[in-house]
Amino acid sequence: MKKKIILGSVLAFTMAATAEAQWSGGNPEVQNGSALIGATGTPANQLEVKTGTSGDGIRVTKTGSSGSCALLLNNTTPNGNMWTLSSQGTSDSSPGGLSILSSSQSNPDMLIETNGVIRMGGNVYSSPILQISRSGNNAGVGATNALAKFTSVSNGFQFGGLFQSDPTGDNGTWEGVGCSSVNSGGYTGTFIGFEGYATSSSSASGRTTKGIYGTGSGGYTNYGAHLVSSGGNTAYGVYASASGATTNWAGYFAGSTYSTGTYQGSDKRFKKNIQKFESASAKLQKLNGYTYTFNAAAFKERNFESTEQIGLIAQEVQEVFPQLVKDDGSGYLAVNYTGLIPVMLEGFKEQQATIEAQQKQIDELKSLVQSLATNNNGIKNNAQAITFTDKNSVILDQNMPNPFAESTVITYSLPAEFGKAQILFHTADGKIIRAVDVNPKGIGQLTVFANDLTTGTYTYTLVVDGKIIDTKRMVKQ
Repeated sequence: MKKKIILGSVLAFTMAATAEAQWSGGNPEVQNGSALIGATGTPANQLEVKTGTSGDGIRVTKTGSSGSCALLLNNTTPNGNMWTLSSQGTSDSSPGGLSILSSSQSNPDMLIETNGVIRMGGNVYSSPILQISRSGNNAGVGATNALAKFTSVSNGFQFGGLFQSDPTGDNGTWEGVGCSSVNSGGYTGTFIGFEGYATSSSSASGRTTKGIYGTGSGGYTNYGAHLVSSGGNTAYGVYASASGATTNWAGYFAGSTYSTGTYQGSDKRFKKNIQKFESASAKLQKLNGYTYTFNAAAFKERNFESTEQIGLIAQEVQEVFPQLVKDDGSGYLAVNYTGLIPVMLEGFKEQQATIEAQQKQIDELKSLVQSLATNNNGIKNNAQAITFTDKNSVILDQNMPNPFAESTVITYSLPAEFGKAQILFHTADGKIIRAVDVNPKGIGQLTVFANDLTTGTYTYTLVVDGKIIDTKRMVKQ
């Protein structure tokens, strides 16, 4: 009688939708308050069901259109597990897994393997719709080898992962993806909140990789990327580098850019082979400034301004300053306008030297005219007729042109009765840089070529038979 009462309790726990229970593994046994069904021996748990056949150990089936659940497991013990499933057998994947079936017993809707892999949908063994795997302490979606805490791999789909935030009210900040790297321990190293990586096995034409791609549209103000950095010793809102390609641009902007401040690295320690720029004025004169509008319709992808522009023609600049022109990587030329600033600075200095030399000549002429006017006022009003001739005079004329860039001509007159004659060229501090013998005598010209001469003021002196006859100044641009 005691055995039947316990059996009734077991039936109350494991009964099907009908009030009838059938055992396929042998009669139940009860020992010390624990029940054993399908085998003999001492049960290790409150209820043990063992079967040696190919069928299921326990199957609970509920019929009808509504009602409570077919099997209810409830553990009210603190920190207790709701259920634990294990297996020593084998399957198409790994032993000890959990299969959740809807209709097809051979292809479960969900399979949880003991190696930490979760497969759902499709063919869970070969091509599941969702697969979550574990590699050490890393988790992966669609990845058999998780390289990071979270790894997502998509084969044949546009997005490896899509995160969407749909706001439910105003005045909020809604983030589709939020990533952070926190150094709460104060450790040294580099901490990256978000890293994008794209690679291609081939660099042939038509293959483009983008580590990070952002689009902002539809709002009153839109940012494709909004980057902010603050604090520390040095903060970079954007840090970009490019190297290893035929053409490298650390930044490429298809459209106008705006900045409230710009600096370029120009430390002397960065540079070598430093040479002073010469003949800036002559080279600048070969350039032309233009007004123009961009052909925006033919180059829509470049987002050209539609308003009138002022600038240079890259092909013309390339002929004079090839170091300031570069191919943009697609066959079109770009100009380093900033590089023209030191050229214009040196051109201004050369022009200023010319102006100062001419002003000195003007001042000397003014002084001479003033002196002649003063002497003329002391001459009495008596008429004399005199005749001048330079037939037997030594004459040294002013070089023409003056100032000059490449060459200039000096005209002189030296009668035959004089002996040795030379024209001496001096620097501004009086150092002789060249002595030229004047031969033959008579009226002659001396052409001076000075392409390699440093810009500045020089003098030339005519010396005849050891005596200085005259000295003139010339200015090299």
